[in-house]
Amino acid sequence: FPVSKSLFRRYKLKVKDKKHIEKALHSKLKAELPLPLEKFRYRYIHRKDGDYTDIFCVLIPEEELKGLKNKVVDSEVFALLRLFLHQGKREGSILHISQDYRYLLEVKDGFPEAVKVISGNTAVDNNTYLSGKVEGEGKRLNNPTGNPLYNVCYGLLIKDFYPFGVDFNSQIEGDWLDKQLKGVLYIGAGFLAVGVGLYTLALSKGAVLKEIKEKQKEVYAKYISPNEVVIDPLTQAKGKLSQLQKSAGKTVDGAYILSKLGEAKVKAGIKEIKRVSINGGYIQIEGKADSITQIEKFKNTLSNQFDIKITQTSKTPSGQLRFGMEGRLK
Repeated sequence: FPVSKSLFRRYKLKVKDKKHIEKALHSKLKAELPLPLEKFRYRYIHRKDGDYTDIFCVLIPEEELKGLKNKVVDSEVFALLRLFLHQGKREGSILHISQDYRYLLEVKDGFPEAVKVISGNTAVDNNTYLSGKVEGEGKRLNNPTGNPLYNVCYGLLIKDFYPFGVDFNSQIEGDWLDKQLKGVLYIGAGFLAVGVGLYTLALSKGAVLKEIKEKQKEVYAKYISPNEVVIDPLTQAKGKLSQLQKSAGKTVDGAYILSKLGEAKVKAGIKEIKRVSINGGYIQIEGKADSITQIEKFKNTLSNQFDIKITQTSKTPSGQLRFGMEGRLK
């Protein structure tokens, strides 16, 4: 969810118990917000600091969440924070430049300190990391694709490996590490297939990662493909990245292909993309749509860059259309 439509609050409260944290936070927000608290939905992360608790809270207008039911709604701030921590950084400022707005994220000791939407004329320190739609020289926050435009996307893909993030469509939970380990049970093979080209360079060590890998393999074997030999997701990811790096030129880069799929999805109004598999310039897609018209529009839009065909369509119990496509980059 974009920073431009969000509010942020940072507190240091002399409370430790979860129940007291939530009561204190509710009282603070109710007293400070310019509109009734009932008009917002808020989620927060926190950490203990002696007798105190550091709290970083994100608020979204309830009106903006209409139509996003049954979706995981996180804040782009946490996507950037995950990327920042993932690169071993703990302190600094990040200037993220989007199409319509820009903002500064201040990080101190690995925790978000402040978020400020700023104008294009605002001067920033030379030590500030640049992210997003970056032009010219400067110190950049980057990801394995080499293009900082995909930083938020990368941060979203590694969400399940870092205890930072929220979901505005679930209950508030304080123990984010516990939440990420439970949440891995809902990671499908499709998520791994989409992410392999982007998040493979990083995730290599640590007991939490090891447990997550084993859970992924267990879930995949039990629920997705019980007759298939299970391959370690990270080993699979490294193979995918190697294939992408050996491909001829930028036009078969995984990030480029994903960006084109995203543009076509939005244009056609496709409900959901469940799985994307990329092998060089060859792609396989599985998704859901509300009508055959949407599927045809999706295919026709993709045909500008791909030799693409519909491989299957079927109706779900809820009345939606499940579809499959495959093709190759022209």
